[in-house]
Amino acid sequence: MVDRHPDRLVVLFVSDAARELHDIHLAAGTITFGTFWNTRPYNAYHFMKPGGETLAWYFNVADETNIQIETLDWRDLLVDVLWTPGVPPVVVDVEEIPDTLAPELRRRIHETTAFLVSEGASLCDELGRRDQGYFQSLFEGASQ
Repeated sequence: MVDRHPDRLVVLFVSDAARELHDIHLAAGTITFGTFWNTRPYNAYHFMKPGGETLAWYFNVADETNIQIETLDWRDLLVDVLWTPGVPPVVVDVEEIPDTLAPELRRRIHETTAFLVSEGASLCDELGRRDQGYFQSLFEGASQ
């Protein structure tokens, strides 16, 4: 855990192996700040190179986020929005929404996706500034 507030939890993950996220290569050592809110219909992941440069932001459409002292749970609503610096956002996994999904839930997924596409740039800026502060205190401060 990096930071905890009543409505938000920020966690840190440093990958020990390379992996692909759609068309983005995340090398071993990629730093990820994951942010989870009780009050927002999405989670956010900020992927950074070991030197602190942003690789991408990845937003999961989600609900039922429950942040407890020892646990973190949420319901993944299948659709994700990928933001890469200098590239328009990409909506992924829309085809995974089942035809049988309740209309109200389908509407919430589409509304959240539209919000993440239209407002994602400002969210990325906000998270980027915040996460750079975390990065500096956790990684740059440790090397001094």
